[in-house]
This record gives sequence, structure tokens and C-alpha cells, in this order.
Amino acid sequence: MTQNNVVRVDVRTDKSWEEILLAEMAEAGFHAFESTNDSLIGYVDETLWTKAIRQKFIDFLKSRITRIHIREDIIYPENWNAQWEASIDPVVAGGFVVLPTWKQVPAEGGETLEPIYIDPKMSFGTGHHETTRLMLELMSGMDFKGKRILDAGTGTGVLAIAAVKKGASSVIGFDIDPWSSDNATENLALNDVENVLIVHGTLADIPESPFDVILANIVQHVIEDSLAGFVRRLLPSGHLIVSGILIKDELQLIQRARSFGLDVATRSQESEWVAFRFVPTT
Repeated sequence: MTQNNVVRVDVRTDKSWEEILLAEMAEAGFHAFESTNDSLIGYVDETLWTKAIRQKFIDFLKSRITRIHIREDIIYPENWNAQWEASIDPVVAGGFVVLPTWKQVPAEGGETLEPIYIDPKMSFGTGHHETTRLMLELMSGMDFKGKRILDAGTGTGVLAIAAVKKGASSVIGFDIDPWSSDNATENLALNDVENVLIVHGTLADIPESPFDVILANIVQHVIEDSLAGFVRRLLPSGHLIVSGILIKDELQLIQRARSFGLDVATRSQESEWVAFRFVPTT
């Protein structure tokens, strides 16, 4: 069977636009993604990247984003798989290493790393984005043994898998994206983890039973809008761990969290992104 050429589209703009870019690229038919320090790169079959789709995509971006640079390159079939697989490197975060199944667990100064296997369809949730690494690093310093976990916006399921590997007794992960249900389920099987329920839906679809830890690596406005629901589902001794927040917006989130009786217990930062562990005010 003849393979088609692949178009590599590199979009460079402010990091705060990544979620919108990812959604628009997925809508346009892109099937694989990379997130770098200053751009989001998407790959789409050349037959799908028609003049009409291309122009609609570019017009939408330029109507929303003032500072943006777009570069397009053709990747020929004989090079596509090799280039894509070579571009995905293992990522160490805390005591974990996130890697695809075709890579080997690296030696990290003699340290034994806990592998999480994610065969990437999107690089959000594979450890290649700062916010995923921040979440895993905060989780690495916590005791999950026997705990009930809620993973909001589970995506690839990477945080749910990490929680089980740290001893969580049960995890519920939910996401509004139907892609997530299938992808997270595949990744659970790759890592041979059990006691994880993946729900296609919103926080409203999750019973208001108490959780020991709630994880939320999602966009800030969704975190803020969900705080009341998180608090209703969090044990008085529980922890809310969040990321997806830019440094310039962190004060707004802290003030909003305090209005729901949550205080900052831990703050972590990488590049312009921050993560927090909140605990209920005693």
C-alpha cells in the first residue's frame, strides 16, 4: 500500500495558546504532536491538508493570536516513521521515566526509575510538556499507598498510572475528549495497571464521594471553575495537585483557591509554568 506524504506544521507563539492550538490541529486532522519550549508541532496527512483546510486553520489562528509564526515542511513516507519515533525521547520526572515502548529505560545516575509506558499520539501527557513533569515531580514526594485518587482531564492516563504505581488503591480518571477514553485505556494495558476507571465526561459525572488526592493538569480557567466541585469531593485531610498555570496568572488562582478554603502547601516551577499542592484550611 502506498503511503502518503506527511506535512509537518510548526506553530510558534506564546505558550498560553497551546491548548487552543492543540484543539484546532486535532479538528483539522493532525494525528501526532510535539510540544517544544517555543512551539507546537503537528503532523497531518498531506491529502487532508487541503488548501481550504489550510486556509481555514491559518485564518482562525491569525484572527485570535497576534504574534504567531507558522512553518510547513513535507516529510516523505520513507522517513516519517523513523523521524517520528526518533523524536520521542524518555523523560525523567521525579522518580518516574515516561517513555514509548520502543525505547529502553535510561540509567539515571544509578537511580532506579519507575517506567510509565505511553505510546504517544499527542505529546501532552507523555512528559514532554512542563506541566506533566511538574505534576509527576510533586506526586513523587507523596504517599499514595491505599489512597483514592481522582484524575481530572486524564488525557493519556499518565498521572493515573503514576498514582497506581505509587500504591493508590483506586483511581477515577475523566476527560471530555472521547479520544482520551481509548488512549488512556490502551496505556493502562501497556503498564499492566488495574483499579483505574476511565470516564468520558465532566466533573459533574463523578460522584461526590471523598478522594484522598485530586489531580488536575488542565487549563487554569477550568481549574478555577471546578474548585467548588473539587472541594466537595476532597477529604479534609486531602490534597489537590494542579498545573497548567502560567507564572503571570498564579496569584489569581491562589486567591480563588483561598476563597474555597484551600491553602498552598507546595509550589513548583519549570520555565514559565507552575504547579501547586493545595490542602484544605484547618
